[in-house]
Amino acid sequence: YARENTQPLIFHLKSSPSSAEDLATIVADPEEIENCVFYRFAFPPLPDSKDRSYFFLLESPTSRPGDAFTAMHCPVDAYPEGRLYIDGQPQEGDLAFRTFYDYTLGAMARDVWNGVADNWGLIAVAALMFTLPGYALLALLLPRYEFDLVERLIVSMGLSLAFMPLITLFYTLAGVRLGGAAVWAMMAVCGAISFISIAGGLVRRGRLAVGLDVIHLALFVILALSLVARLLPARGWAVAPGSDSYHHTLIAQLIVERGGLPSSYRPYAPLDSFIYHFGFHSMAAFFHWLSGIGMAKSVLVVGQTLSALNLLSAFFFAERLLRSRAAGLISALVVGLLSVFPAYYSNWGRFPQLTGLAILPIALALTVEGLERRGSSARYLAAASIALAGLFLSHYRVLVFYLSFVAVYLLFATYVNRNSAREVSRVWLRLLAIGFLALALTWPWLQNLLNHLDSTSLLQTSYKPSKEIFSIERLEGAVSFYSNYPLLALSILGAVWGLARRERLMIVLCLWVVVLLAISNPCWANLPGAGLVDFVTVLMSLFFPASVAIGFLAAPFERAMPQARLLIGALAVILAFWGLGGMLTIVDPRSVYVKEADQAAMEWIRENVPQEANFLVPSVVYNRALNFVIGLDAGYWMPLLAGRDTTAPPIIYITERRAERDLAAEAVSLSEASSAPDAKEALRVLRKEGVTHVYIGKRGGNIHPERLMSDPDYQLIYHREGVWIFEVNYGGTKGSD
Repeated sequence: YARENTQPLIFHLKSSPSSAEDLATIVADPEEIENCVFYRFAFPPLPDSKDRSYFFLLESPTSRPGDAFTAMHCPVDAYPEGRLYIDGQPQEGDLAFRTFYDYTLGAMARDVWNGVADNWGLIAVAALMFTLPGYALLALLLPRYEFDLVERLIVSMGLSLAFMPLITLFYTLAGVRLGGAAVWAMMAVCGAISFISIAGGLVRRGRLAVGLDVIHLALFVILALSLVARLLPARGWAVAPGSDSYHHTLIAQLIVERGGLPSSYRPYAPLDSFIYHFGFHSMAAFFHWLSGIGMAKSVLVVGQTLSALNLLSAFFFAERLLRSRAAGLISALVVGLLSVFPAYYSNWGRFPQLTGLAILPIALALTVEGLERRGSSARYLAAASIALAGLFLSHYRVLVFYLSFVAVYLLFATYVNRNSAREVSRVWLRLLAIGFLALALTWPWLQNLLNHLDSTSLLQTSYKPSKEIFSIERLEGAVSFYSNYPLLALSILGAVWGLARRERLMIVLCLWVVVLLAISNPCWANLPGAGLVDFVTVLMSLFFPASVAIGFLAAPFERAMPQARLLIGALAVILAFWGLGGMLTIVDPRSVYVKEADQAAMEWIRENVPQEANFLVPSVVYNRALNFVIGLDAGYWMPLLAGRDTTAPPIIYITERRAERDLAAEAVSLSEASSAPDAKEALRVLRKEGVTHVYIGKRGGNIHPERLMSDPDYQLIYHREGVWIFEVNYGGTKGSD
């Protein structure tokens, strides 16, 4: 509403426009209505309302001209399910409104039960994929039960995350195609190795080394609730949310189609190199091969699952290095259900970073334990090397986090052991061994990166990071999340307490955070390397060290009180249920580009629009970087969903080698034209670039259909449920040269 009214606004809910009885009546105080902001009318749930239609009326009887509300509306039919009335008369267009409902605990329990019952096969596949490969590696490297059962499963998860991109790389180098049969065969082999390892342990020990206690039970509850918080809101999404999810799905699809790593993005985009980290995408491809579900759903399920699994990595790191299960549990609680990150990542589709941050704590813990371990540590070092190699293939910037932590740890260990040359040399040599083996595992991919980074066609790009790329405003609604300041205060308290107690890990952790903030310098500092790891990327990753610092607060109580574990476990479970509500709504459904109506439109395009068509789709020149274009609705996904070209390339075009033209400049020119496609200059640009159609999705963007409806240069050929498709007619005077 554009607020110009000092009189009350009355909301009436009715069963039909002609009904004289109100189902709900709400009087809104004009002082509470903000300018150009949606106002919330909340009323008790209506019984038996499922599948029924309702009508709402807004009125302000005491208002007068000049002192009245102006309701935001769309002049065209944006909500086909309803009808706009003014003074009882039907009108063209629709009011701007959103609907919501209270989600009761009972309704959530029913949805969870139905979700598990309907998807138990996918759950089993995910459990196998995230544990079996790593468990087999652990059985080969550390067969003597170095960890209890929970720790072993968590390390297995981390090694499984590393295994999938490594196997994808090795198969590609060998020229052997990956597919469903090959992946299932791998799982069978890994299962056999794991079974033999477990059976051997039973023979040697006479029992399975489980070591479960109340902390582990609480951890299981926290993990289950975190999975519910990530997956339950996603049950109706067609694709993963966020602007990044399109190119992640595209890369995963290319891996499936090629049976390995692609060398280009064709036929979906005119990009003739592939240097992007691919850990997450290989996992989505593996899940597709194992489950048989579509790639868009595979990316969604794997991405949301990884968001929850990050808590297990935090638990393992804090538990092992702080020597406190309670500390690990609190760290897991913070990551899974209290902190805005990593859950908020899904709003952008930043799944590769989630993958890297799931591997990072496990890689660090294995590295530190391998360096500090007395006696032979070759097997530990090998496990750390595999995790490090998988981390490199999963996210280059998170690899920088690992290297900076290890650098801080190495300098600290060197200082502490300065009087023992033997101890210092032992640490350095072991670290070199980890690095050498990880480098050997990933050397072919590193060569690929170096070859393409040396290419002049790759370096000649019009992309330059602006100062805004380092702005905290990029975090959007995450900055106002309810738990930010309490968790910040607790993490500072934990860090200060750890420093005061001279806790070795806390000293290294604090120095590490300082280094991360230092190397993420903004452009205005004019320091070398600006942009390699930007401040915002670091800031949204600090949930991990913050969770460890908060977990450290629980460690002294666990050691001092015999019943501390029971109390801390109970408190953690209570806080987990409390935090669940905030997590369920942390992802904005509007960040999902493709709606059900768009899926129907894509099918129509496949059947009715020529293969050579080129669609103008809503996009924007990202105002935080130069020549960086991002699509705004389902049209962005069209190359994957309908097999047609569009004017918005996947945003990774700024780093890949483009075809023999300046794709960045073209994308910017077309994006600017999309904001006013009925202008004469815009039509000239569209003709020059071969645009034949215009797509406006259900989500909406910067192309307004009402402007094209009356323009002779555009012909409406499809309009259903808020989706518009126009054919461009260059026979008009504006489009002529």
